[in-house]
Amino acid sequence: MTKVKKSFAGQHQAQSYPQNRTSHKLALDRNENPLQPSKRVQEAIIQELNNLSRYPENSGFALRNALSKIWNLNPDFFLIGNGSFEILSLLALVFLDQDSEVIVPEGSFIWHKRFSQFNGAKVINVPLNPNLQINLAQIIKSITTQAKIIWLTNPFNPTSTILEKQDLLNFCRKVPSDVIIAIDEAYIEFASLNSQASSKQFVIDFPNVILLRTFSKFYRLASLRVGYAVAQPELIQTILPYRIPPNHNRLGAVAAIESLQDEISQKETFSYIRNEKQYLSGELEALNFKVIDSETNFLFVSIENHSPDFIAKLAEQVVFKEGRFFGFPNYFRVTIGTTEQNRELIRLIKSIINY
Repeated sequence: MTKVKKSFAGQHQAQSYPQNRTSHKLALDRNENPLQPSKRVQEAIIQELNNLSRYPENSGFALRNALSKIWNLNPDFFLIGNGSFEILSLLALVFLDQDSEVIVPEGSFIWHKRFSQFNGAKVINVPLNPNLQINLAQIIKSITTQAKIIWLTNPFNPTSTILEKQDLLNFCRKVPSDVIIAIDEAYIEFASLNSQASSKQFVIDFPNVILLRTFSKFYRLASLRVGYAVAQPELIQTILPYRIPPNHNRLGAVAAIESLQDEISQKETFSYIRNEKQYLSGELEALNFKVIDSETNFLFVSIENHSPDFIAKLAEQVVFKEGRFFGFPNYFRVTIGTTEQNRELIRLIKSIINY
């Protein structure tokens, strides 16, 4: 029988496959982009079908070159991953062992913790601020000589809040240079004040900062599994030998490149999510729900003004993320869906609370 790592055995239940989502329920739980890839991206994928018998170029150079032009950085600053998920696992593999500690904000993406624990590290959870933002000051106080990685998500999942650039810069200056600051920016393109230059400054100024990006959310390519990291070349080169080559596919690479150049599609996504987010927030607030201001493509909603059994009743008809899974039992997280899904969600909620 295959042995399970001692650091992991007994700490968690074995992971099982999730329930099939192809049911009558409204599926709004995975923060997917409800829009289809643009015709321009679809055509690029079709053109690449003739090359499926060929392996992709090992380093993802074409995509790294496209990213280098967008970011105005050398291609050596980029590492392509099978989704940003793979890069999370590589960071844990390279930098963690049983003598390590990692620091995560309370409620963080579960795989930041799991990948760390798979590699033997102790996880230090730091509570959020009362406004549901990451408590940077408390994270600084939690750093010990065993600390190896600080996992941050900005904007934060699940609360949808975002850190001010200056606050994050000041934080990075205080973190010891031998501690990796991994900033997961999976939702950054949805943020109202997002700019490439703003993120780029962290990489230029701090050799221990690595940014993680994905094409799954904003760029509508969740099924093609393409993500990337941005960091100084020395840090990228430290991780690179542990990557399984090639770790991406041709269709994903060409779709990602085309998505970076498709500004019309990008504007459409930003506008659509902003407008539908405003609609859902307005409707929910009118129904006496408290909605956290969102810088993402999902909402984090408090039920403090409603019956405790509201979440259970909603779960009978809608697939969403219950706040209890993140440590916030009086909240739920719901993805911005299609126009039809969003209106159906409000109709269902009204029927539950007998509005």
